[in-house]
Amino acid sequence: MSSNRNLDKDNIRDESNLLQIDSSSKESLENTRLEGEALANARASLSGDTQPNELESDVDMVLLLEQKQAVEAEDRWFAKRERIHRMAETLLTELNMRYEQLTMKAEADVAETKLSIQTEQINANHEESQEVIVIKPTINTELLMTDDMTKRFWDILHRVNGLLINEEQFFGYFYLQMDHGIRYDMPSPWGVNIKGGKYVLYANPFLLLDAPPDVMKDGIKREILHVISAHLTRTNQLYGRFHKQAIHLAMDMVVNDYLEYLDRDAVSVAWVNARFGLQLKRFRTLEFYAKALDVVIKEKPELFIPIEQSDNAVSMEFDPFDEHSIWEESDPIDAEVVDQFTERYINQSKRGDTEGYLQSLIDTFRKTRRSMPWYFYLKKLMGKVASGRKKTTMRRNRRQPERMELSGTLRQHKANVWLALDMSGSITDAEFHQALEQVLQIVHVYSHHVTVVECDNAVRRQYRVADVKDIQPQPDVRGATEFSPVIKLANEQKVDLLVYFTDGKGENHLRAKPKGYKILWVLSGGHSDLSVKEPYGIVKSLGVVEDDERQDIDEFVRMTSRSGFSMANQEYVP
Repeated sequence: MSSNRNLDKDNIRDESNLLQIDSSSKESLENTRLEGEALANARASLSGDTQPNELESDVDMVLLLEQKQAVEAEDRWFAKRERIHRMAETLLTELNMRYEQLTMKAEADVAETKLSIQTEQINANHEESQEVIVIKPTINTELLMTDDMTKRFWDILHRVNGLLINEEQFFGYFYLQMDHGIRYDMPSPWGVNIKGGKYVLYANPFLLLDAPPDVMKDGIKREILHVISAHLTRTNQLYGRFHKQAIHLAMDMVVNDYLEYLDRDAVSVAWVNARFGLQLKRFRTLEFYAKALDVVIKEKPELFIPIEQSDNAVSMEFDPFDEHSIWEESDPIDAEVVDQFTERYINQSKRGDTEGYLQSLIDTFRKTRRSMPWYFYLKKLMGKVASGRKKTTMRRNRRQPERMELSGTLRQHKANVWLALDMSGSITDAEFHQALEQVLQIVHVYSHHVTVVECDNAVRRQYRVADVKDIQPQPDVRGATEFSPVIKLANEQKVDLLVYFTDGKGENHLRAKPKGYKILWVLSGGHSDLSVKEPYGIVKSLGVVEDDERQDIDEFVRMTSRSGFSMANQEYVP
């Protein structure tokens, strides 16, 4: 492996001057420091106007001091990287030597095993067997690095992250929150997945230690950008639309556009254009790149064959077509929960204001999380009432009938779902027709009772609906908005779920609290704030339903009609 490192930084200085300033320059700078101290002392003892020649001397001194500080800062910049480079080069040399030793031992063990098997066959058959014995040598990766080598490896990564903290604090502090591990079988220098409710960042020493320090540093940024962009969870959503390899390549193209230091084999727009004969532009969307690559894969699948590693236990070569395979090892976890702890990582990593592309990505992440369609949350809430049973204190628990404090269950219970419609002018008939159609698509497979409740500052009318055609014209009543009358009546009539369509402008505190059910507040007219301080449920915006979102509803209905709704399908509802 090459030991050369390109440590040049644009318009700064050549690597040959990495850690040295010639003796005359050092002497000049030291003289400048002494002259500056003498001048400062002289100025402290004088009063009155400064003479022109003294002013010129002062200006020269400031310039010299600024030059000295710039040189010192430049030297520190290079010195940190040069130290990491030397440490990595030394450790990689030792690691390769140990790998060769372990490989030779494994091959010798295989040869000895083959000889033993052949000897037993000859003794048993009294003739040499013509059967070919195939045994692949394998090494014990736990022996690749000694404790001292492992300690030095983590020290190198600590220093690389130190570069991040000094230059881009957010990524450095994000790294510190992650768990870390070593994966020799990973066909990329870095990789990330989700284990035990945390992000785990893995490193392959063979591929990582051969990279320049700034490429190592930006490799950490790449994995964190995948996390912030929700790529680990978005892959499952995109698998039905594009080829798997097209998706993963597109994800790398997107995040690598934000990085300054890339390895020559990194999946960038330029790399993709050169390899597949395309003319794609930078800074396009993930879907745009995935669609373009999907076409190429269908036309030339032979160009997308993963690299066959010589040793399954140790990956010695970067494979752009298989570098995200470690994502598939993540613990199965609800996307909403992943978003929750991802936002916690983001909040704890911020030190002051973030700007530019990073703040844009964080804003997009938060906006996407907040803008999930309201009916997705209705699906979740329906899962809580769609079991066909209802708890009741009027019947004893069958498992422990002697315990009076435990509730029993009623079989074949039909949930009582209320759709409260604020008539104060906040939602149009067309909006409510569309919303009711979505509700009925989701709940009709359960045969639940759906009741429309029209209200303003009081409950004006309520009626059952089984179809959109059952919706009655709204009465011409436009009073103030109060939520408490509906909730009070819902408590009396044993409601299982309340979906409240409103503009969100009502009282600040509910006079009646919901008993035994949740509320899904759906805000119309582009409003996003509910006046109630404690909503006892989820607050979402009505929004406009796109075609692809309608398909999601239809798929949900097909799924439930085939196999019902089990606990395995349920998702976390805050």
